[in-house]
Amino acid sequence: MYPGFIQSLASTALFARLPRPTALLAIALAPLALVAGLTLRYAAKVPASVRSDASRTQLQDIARRLGASQGLSLDASGALLKIKPQTSHQVFALRAAPQAVDAAGRLAAPYHFVLNLAEPDGEHGIIVTLNGRGDVLQFDTERPRNPGPALSSEAAEELAKQYMRSWLTFIPNPQIDRVREASSQSKKDEDESIARRFDFEGHLGQLPTVKFSGRVEVTGSKVTGARVEPEFGRAMHSWSDDESGLRGTVGVLAVFLAIFASIYSIRLYRKRSREKEAPRKRALILVLVFGLCGAGYLALNAESFANTDGASTLPWYVTLGISAMGGIFLAMGGVLVGAAYASGEGEIREGYPDKLTAFDAMLSGRCRVSNVAVSVGAGAVFTAWAFLFTSIASWLVSSGDALLLSDEAMAAAYGNYPWLSGLLMLPPQIAWTVVSGLFVPLTFVLRNVRRPAWKWTILLLCPFLIAAGFTDNSLASSTRVLDMVVGVAVVLAPFFFHDVLAALVSSMLFSLAIQTSTMAALAPFSLPSGLLQLGIVTFGLAYLTATSWKGEAVTEDEVKPEYARNLDQRLSMQAEVHAAREAQLRLLPEKPPQIPGLSIAASCRPTGDVGADFYDFFPLPGGGLAVFVASGGGLGVASALTIALAKGFLMSDLRRGDTPARTLARLRALLTGRLGEVAQRARFAVATIDPQRRTFQAARWGEVPAIWVLRDLMAHPMAFVESPEGLPEAAVPLEVGDMVLFHTEGLISALEDQSPTGLRDWFRNLARITRACGALDFHDFLLKRLAGGSEKRLTRRLTSDLTAVVLRLEEVQVLQQEHVA
Repeated sequence: MYPGFIQSLASTALFARLPRPTALLAIALAPLALVAGLTLRYAAKVPASVRSDASRTQLQDIARRLGASQGLSLDASGALLKIKPQTSHQVFALRAAPQAVDAAGRLAAPYHFVLNLAEPDGEHGIIVTLNGRGDVLQFDTERPRNPGPALSSEAAEELAKQYMRSWLTFIPNPQIDRVREASSQSKKDEDESIARRFDFEGHLGQLPTVKFSGRVEVTGSKVTGARVEPEFGRAMHSWSDDESGLRGTVGVLAVFLAIFASIYSIRLYRKRSREKEAPRKRALILVLVFGLCGAGYLALNAESFANTDGASTLPWYVTLGISAMGGIFLAMGGVLVGAAYASGEGEIREGYPDKLTAFDAMLSGRCRVSNVAVSVGAGAVFTAWAFLFTSIASWLVSSGDALLLSDEAMAAAYGNYPWLSGLLMLPPQIAWTVVSGLFVPLTFVLRNVRRPAWKWTILLLCPFLIAAGFTDNSLASSTRVLDMVVGVAVVLAPFFFHDVLAALVSSMLFSLAIQTSTMAALAPFSLPSGLLQLGIVTFGLAYLTATSWKGEAVTEDEVKPEYARNLDQRLSMQAEVHAAREAQLRLLPEKPPQIPGLSIAASCRPTGDVGADFYDFFPLPGGGLAVFVASGGGLGVASALTIALAKGFLMSDLRRGDTPARTLARLRALLTGRLGEVAQRARFAVATIDPQRRTFQAARWGEVPAIWVLRDLMAHPMAFVESPEGLPEAAVPLEVGDMVLFHTEGLISALEDQSPTGLRDWFRNLARITRACGALDFHDFLLKRLAGGSEKRLTRRLTSDLTAVVLRLEEVQVLQQEHVA
């Protein structure tokens, strides 16, 4: 099976551009590349002083021994552990010079571990803060047991100094510069005792610029509390500074980008839902995955998120409350991710056919098909080499990026069942990465971007900004930036060169490999649990590939869900509509005929895919002109068919020389007999104009198109009367300079005042320019007046197609033919 599988992978677009022997070798050696990458990451040069070598059990033992020195019986008590990340310490440990890290690293630990322990009766307890090496950075005794008699101020200070000398041995060559008593107060328990607090300041012997400070609390004749922490002064400010202009800018851009993507995705999802093309079940699955995985992760690590002061056990109802609230919160985020996925899936099906075939096969239960095996294998092989590339780069620059691991990963490492915590957070993490890095930007560029340069800029930049903006210390080092860049590549490359399932597998393995190796470098005790979760995922993918390879190949039509078939139907209908639109545009006249004594301008602005309006001109014997203006009723293809039949009929019937009313009556009978109810929605006007006799006749079937005569700064609507044929007809003599305007419903929809009075006043104001311009200038002025200086505003206002035809009677010897396409 394996040789044949390698041959198939080598034939995929992801590896086809490589020479055949190179591709085969790369695929065969992919497992070794993954192991080599893990080894390089694990062997990263992380300063020993800032590594978290102590496991959870070791930290608990240290805290219990400290409690025992205070006279507490803690052997039978539990211990709650909360992790407090020290962001400034993390950056210090990464950026500081090696000698500074070695000397101050244990003091400036990237993570603090706070343990709460209490005696079984709950009366006495201790809170201990340690670094990852097990050094005590702070402790406070709750209700000290047997503190002893109160000491004098001088004796208490000497006790505090002795404790400092024995306690601060984990700091290389500590020099105490100053000790002073800060306060003292009485504590009344079973016996009255006095608590004295002594603040101290010091520095490292070999690095005077690296300073530290703290306090020691003496109750009675016993040390019952202490704290030490670094002081990041001017000399260390550049090492520990986490805020920068670039980081802040990227963060703001990421927030705005996420907000825009959420709103855009929800709007598009609503549109897809109305068209019954949205994968609602899959979106719901994403919401449930976010909610359930988040709740499970919080349940296993509830102590890191709970207020545990003064307690050593976490009540079940607190754990339940934390997991429930966290699950609900993450499920709300899953709603946005689900909407983004649902809207983006339709765009991928529409713009990139066959990219979802293997993914559809898995979700439909047909996992044992060769499509799945090839997709999983392609994604895994690409990830192995991409991960090895970033690991080599990290090793070459000797980066300590292991210090910048996500806080959630560290919390899982010190929580219950760390391997299970990592697996629970993997599905939401991968869903977020793929949706934000692929589905959302791809959806936007497919609908709104035409230039390839802009398209690829958005596809590459948006996921990088999202990752950098929502990841702590994302721009702290070149290797972190490289990891994010490659993280974008392991999503986009498998998708464009193969399919969605390959992108999912690639992103999952890349994230898991980085997390496992980096966690093991920072906290070596976590290596077994990391390898366990990586092994579970790898074994699952290998088993899926092995069982699917011998299966048959399926086509997209065999596995696509029902809502995707609705998409196919809509796309097919859109193709038909587009063809009908092209046919209708070809029916419009290229230019008006040249009729002595007339200037002519006309335009048709459709609001839908297929316009319902139409106009045409038919020269008549003797120098006259017939004008046909139609409002087809907004029935799309049916309207286009109606208009096409009408034009064909008029081309021959107008030769009879009958009145417009008789011509239109015969047209109505023809259309009604052939098209039935569809024809009843049509609205036509047929008119004839004779520039020699200066006469104008018109007949209309329906209330539109409207016809206006503009003369002497006045505008008059045509007054129609009933003809013997049962259609409204009108006739009016014309004078040189008169204009006749035909328009459909679109013109009225663009006006603010659509009442009869408002319409008449608008045309009267428009008639003031009739003496100073020809038909073309008047037509352009009309459209500009409707738009109010903004074409976008006119487009928003139009609720129906807009057709305008303008005829102006000229002196016969003055010929001016004009046209607007």
